[in-house]
Amino acid sequence: MQAISNTLATQIDGDAHRALLAAHLNKDGVPRLGDDPTYDALHRVLAVGAAANHLDSPLYTLVREGDAWSFGVTSAKEPYFRHEYHPPSMLRNQYEQGGMIQTYTDANGTWLSAFAPVLATDGRVVAIVQADQRFEQFQTEAQWNALRRLLVLGGVLGAMGAVVVRFVGRSAASLSAAHRLLADRHLELTTAYGDLERAQGRLVEAQKMAALGQMVAGVAHELNTPLGIAVTAASQMKNDLALVSKGDLDPDERQEALDALGDASGLILSNLGRSAELVKRFKQLAIEDVVPTASAVRVADELAQTVGALRPLLLEGKVSVSVACPPNLVVKTFPGPLAQVVTNLLSNTVQHAFADKGGTVQLAASLDGDTLVLVCTDDGAGMSEEVRARVFDPFFTTRRGKGGMGLGLHLVHNLVTQVFGGTITCTSGVGRGASFVVRFPVRGAAG
Repeated sequence: MQAISNTLATQIDGDAHRALLAAHLNKDGVPRLGDDPTYDALHRVLAVGAAANHLDSPLYTLVREGDAWSFGVTSAKEPYFRHEYHPPSMLRNQYEQGGMIQTYTDANGTWLSAFAPVLATDGRVVAIVQADQRFEQFQTEAQWNALRRLLVLGGVLGAMGAVVVRFVGRSAASLSAAHRLLADRHLELTTAYGDLERAQGRLVEAQKMAALGQMVAGVAHELNTPLGIAVTAASQMKNDLALVSKGDLDPDERQEALDALGDASGLILSNLGRSAELVKRFKQLAIEDVVPTASAVRVADELAQTVGALRPLLLEGKVSVSVACPPNLVVKTFPGPLAQVVTNLLSNTVQHAFADKGGTVQLAASLDGDTLVLVCTDDGAGMSEEVRARVFDPFFTTRRGKGGMGLGLHLVHNLVTQVFGGTITCTSGVGRGASFVVRFPVRGAAG
């Protein structure tokens, strides 16, 4: 049932479904097939799905508007568009994720159901598609399948018994032939098993290559920030050198230009070093048995260095960052991945939370027992619940076509969970900013 609902959710045009609801706001706004071409097209998708999977119960979409639920499109021949619906609690709680609904009973019987979200091109959930089957029918089919397997097994055992009886009654030569036949069958089974293991190995390698391809894309995305900062600083150095070379600056202006050159060169060196660290990290990730090396890290210095490296990006986005961390907080952890996590969180905030309008970010670090707690909070635009629920998904972005690839926070999630063995959570609301809380264990903590 879950596979049916998941497949149909990808086949339904979420934008068309949203437009249909906007065009017909009242109950029975589509009273019959043939009255609205958009409804008819969506109906055909569900009708084909119901027929292909031999479902006796209609497939349908459900719409949530506030606390009210209603039917959308159905595979049945008679629409019941925008009729009221009273969902089970699990469906209300997992509206955006989809899943199986535990068996429940209503006036029409006991049901086994599954549902999946229907998404529009902007990533918002516009409806869910639900597939139902009577539990009694499911039990009956399961019993029939079990009985058929028993009958097949009984037939095989009976045939084997007949062979044994037949050969027992024959001569020793016949028994020898039976032994050779069994040996041949055993060899065939062994060969087939070997083929299956090799096929499984090829599938595993294909999965590794797919993961490597995604990792390459992610590393390229992460290299963009430090290299972009280095290019910006180099451009500023060029302008400052042109001013100095003219020779018509007074001593104060000349010193100011030289100071700016020093700052720019420092930014270039630090960000090229960060790029080299990212490349090094990528080379390590490409080798399965490489484990990152932990070292003592003064957290306040690491955070200050990372924020400093991002200063041109923060200035361009009109974003100010305040860091709150005990100055003597020293932990044993992985400095490179830690810098990546902070860089990605701040870069994501500049790009998505403020959209060039500016704002403030609070970066705080503290120790809770043997756990380092890192909190990144902004006062930006915030996120809807639909966006927040998918914020760590790979390739999910609200700025597609505007430079967003949807990999930054996914890489943060992977670093926190796989490298540090920790957790990351996000809380947000539209107009209320966002807060990311990272927690992971550290060794040899002091401070």
